[in-house]
Amino acid sequence: MRYAARVLSCLVLVAGMTAGCDNPLGPSVPTGATDIEGPNVETAPPAPPNWDPKDVVPQTQQQSQEILQGHLMRTLRELPAGTELDATRYGSAGHNR
Repeated sequence: MRYAARVLSCLVLVAGMTAGCDNPLGPSVPTGATDIEGPNVETAPPAPPNWDPKDVVPQTQQQSQEILQGHLMRTLRELPAGTELDATRYGSAGHNR
């Protein structure tokens, strides 16, 4: 008899708890897209006239190295006079302490 009473009281308790839950748990899910300010990806400016991606992407390793070297040289030329490049604070192979 005690077991049946416990089971019945548990069922009544669970039924009472679930009956009070008409709303789903958690925040509501938005139905539309959230408007985030700023331009859409599709509204990016058009590519320059006569632009061809093949002209931008190097076709060989040699071209890649020459482009990188050109960028580095232009960067170094634009540094103010008297700028010193010092990498002694960085470790090297076998000396990373």
